[in-house]
Amino acid sequence: MDFNHKSFIVNTIEKITKSVNELSNSTNIDKEPVLCIFNHKGLTCVVVRNYILNYCGYVEKLHDIDFSEIEVHGGITFENQLDHISEELKGKVFIGFDTCHSGDLLVSDISGSMWKWKLSTYDRYRSFRYVMEQTINLAEQLLKI
Repeated sequence: MDFNHKSFIVNTIEKITKSVNELSNSTNIDKEPVLCIFNHKGLTCVVVRNYILNYCGYVEKLHDIDFSEIEVHGGITFENQLDHISEELKGKVFIGFDTCHSGDLLVSDISGSMWKWKLSTYDRYRSFRYVMEQTINLAEQLLKI
């Protein structure tokens, strides 16, 4: 049986929406998209929730890049294909970042079959809007390299 990333994420969001709303009335996780594929100045860009529901941002990589020149949330943590997300991404190589770092609110943590909220006074939820801005910023940097 093939793993369906989008279906898994959608089902998981439905299961935890109630917990999210209880955690913070200002969090609109249930209204934020699971997946957004868009074009920014000729580069394919992707914002998607990962398996623990935190957002990741990706931009199509057209040539070799020195990652030390890139400034994005948490740094570049990914360089590979995203064929498993959508047919339209097949064969393209992406670089990207995630929002699962110290100081980021880890939306959920799997412990057996239980979903738990991880929260400290320093953790901050990284919204769809925030990750879109970071992804566009990454694309702009890639266009200049």
